[in-house]
Amino acid sequence: VLLANYYGIMSSGRMAELASKYKHAIIDCAQAFFCKPVEGALMVYSCRKFVGAPDGAYVVGKDAHEFVEEYPQCYSSDTAAFLLKRIEYGCEGKGYEARGLNENRIDHEGCMKMSKLTRTIMDAEDYAYNRQKRKDNFAYAHQLLCGINKIDPTMYMDEEVIPMVYPLVVE
Repeated sequence: VLLANYYGIMSSGRMAELASKYKHAIIDCAQAFFCKPVEGALMVYSCRKFVGAPDGAYVVGKDAHEFVEEYPQCYSSDTAAFLLKRIEYGCEGKGYEARGLNENRIDHEGCMKMSKLTRTIMDAEDYAYNRQKRKDNFAYAHQLLCGINKIDPTMYMDEEVIPMVYPLVVE
């Protein structure tokens, strides 16, 4: 079964509780980069969602390392210019067009080893800052919007949850 930690608002304990009902659980943590691994499940983490990286993911869990050496090496520098264009031009226009080239590349490639460019970007990331900023942003959004939100996005959170976005449901 595939379980998704949408918005990154469910704790690893909640994900473990859900996964425990299934023999072969895969947990999609594309939006929950900091969610701790759950025993007995395969966890998939996206580098592109939380960090400005052109590609890459981590798969964590029993036997996740098998066959990795058989995958070809990914090279992303040819389509990673969108990262620089986004800084200089913003998200729209040239930055958006260049991002489309990278997305097209990813859509048409199979499983590969993470590119050296992405590994370098991931190694340079300030994870402590990233974690705190996301927590602060979520807390601020919740303070402003909890009175109109039809759901309680903190229901399955604990002190270790680092949300990606604030889910807002209104009538």
